[in-house]
Amino acid sequence: MEFEITPKTIRKAEKHWNHYLHNPEDEGSLAIKKSEVEPMLLEMKELFSE
Repeated sequence: MEFEITPKTIRKAEKHWNHYLHNPEDEGSLAIKKSEVEPMLLEMKELFSE
């Protein structure tokens, strides 16, 4: 599903990500998810930082 990436979308994604970090489903997979999600969030933020 495609959607428009806006600063609001990024803020909401970060909010959900921070909630997940404090309440992970599985402690074992946290490092893997972190290595996948954080670069994506950074890349999206860079879209609007220029």
